[in-house]
Amino acid sequence: MKFLNLSSLLFFNVLITVNSFVPRLQALDANTDKKTLLSFKSSISDPSNALSDWNSISSHCSWFGVNCTKDSRIQSLQLSGLKLSGFLHPSLSNLTSLRVLDLSNNQFYGQISLDFLQLRHLRHIILAQNNLYGSIPSGLSNCHDLEEITLCTNHLTGALPYQLGNLSRLSIFNVPMNNLSGAIPPTYGNLSSLTVLCLAINNFTHTLPNELGRLKNLQVLQLSDNYFTGEIPHSIFNISSLVSISLTQNYLFFEYLTNCLQLEVLTLNGNNLTGQLPKSFSNLSTHLIELCIEDNFFTGGFPGLEKFENLTALAIQQNYFTGQIPHSVGKLRQLQLFLMNDNMFSGEIPDIFDNLPKLFKLRMDNNIFGYQDCGANTVLCWAHMLKYGLGGKVSTCGDVYSFGILLLEIFIAKKPTDRLFEGSSLVDFVSAKQQNVTDIIDPLLFKDNDFSIYSISTGGGNNSANNESSNWQRRIGECLASLIKMGLSCTADLPKDRLTMTEALTKLLDIRRSLLEL
Repeated sequence: MKFLNLSSLLFFNVLITVNSFVPRLQALDANTDKKTLLSFKSSISDPSNALSDWNSISSHCSWFGVNCTKDSRIQSLQLSGLKLSGFLHPSLSNLTSLRVLDLSNNQFYGQISLDFLQLRHLRHIILAQNNLYGSIPSGLSNCHDLEEITLCTNHLTGALPYQLGNLSRLSIFNVPMNNLSGAIPPTYGNLSSLTVLCLAINNFTHTLPNELGRLKNLQVLQLSDNYFTGEIPHSIFNISSLVSISLTQNYLFFEYLTNCLQLEVLTLNGNNLTGQLPKSFSNLSTHLIELCIEDNFFTGGFPGLEKFENLTALAIQQNYFTGQIPHSVGKLRQLQLFLMNDNMFSGEIPDIFDNLPKLFKLRMDNNIFGYQDCGANTVLCWAHMLKYGLGGKVSTCGDVYSFGILLLEIFIAKKPTDRLFEGSSLVDFVSAKQQNVTDIIDPLLFKDNDFSIYSISTGGGNNSANNESSNWQRRIGECLASLIKMGLSCTADLPKDRLTMTEALTKLLDIRRSLLEL
């Protein structure tokens, strides 16, 4: 009994001592936070002076980018887009109450060498758009409350840490545009709260793990521009919560599409997919807004689209589809972009596009319609683009457009279907170069003249050139620039913005007179 009383006395003395020390411990912790940030500031470059109010006099809780708890512990540090540069210093690990760390869109460099055991309360780590290198730290798995990891647009390398699969609260895993490699760990199928998985533009390989099908809250799956191979697991298409799937530029294939009932975006272009579209294509969500399957090896006819009344973009170009354009396209009244060029569609072009009031971009070239091949006779395709892409009737505006295209073709010696314009167009290409037409004019037009086309100035000429030869070169350059400008004026997107044929002829005569005066 005497021993028990002595033990109790000692316990209560210790308890009193600890309770009296707690306020001093909290004050020490808050003071440590302040010293940590001042040390961090002194170690980095701040060219815009964004951290000017960080000083030893003011309260750190009032500093720019800092948010504190009630006991003055720093819980949020948000310094995005301030042009800060320097080493990502490990001393930030002393901010043990930190929940949000956002240093994105700066110029921090080095490895992510923070001690995540100390930062175990972290919920959001956002270090995108910096110059960080090294691997993604496996220590992030110690932050059990973590909801977001955003490390995109850095120089990170190595494999994805399998340990991150235990982060049951992780909602966003966003690491595109790095140099990461290896496979997706099967443990990532345990990320039960994940809504966004973005691994695009890296060097990932191997097959997609079937475990991804367990991500029942996943809404965005972005795995494009990698080296994934094999079949897309059936389980992925059973995730009913998925809104967007992008698997472009990989080496994947699929057999069927099933229960993605909320799916709005599906992009599978550039995967070397072959054969006919599976019958399960008709099972795609009626919420579908964008469907992009271009640059594959699909064959056969294209199925009906009646159920996809919300579709705004349909890109099926650069395949081997055959048969006629489905009449069901005319029922897609929300359609804004329809690209079906570089296929083997044939027959008559159906009179269905007047039903699509929002359609503004249509490409049908390099197909076989009627007795004419759009690859060889681009005027037919451009005329249909004019008529249907703008929802109007064929008029003399179509003649002007075709004339403008022909004019540009003559002077740059390139067809609208030239591979130089992939992802763009003849008009866009010339428009971007019109300030220096010598870069695009066909040199063969001047092979019999005694001067180089590259010596022509189109910016008003060389004012110091007074001799007849330099004046002649200047005037030739002005005429070329006028012709290119006229061609672009004839090919404006809207018919009302184009020259009339009368105006085009008048300008041609003016250019001819200018040349005859030389």
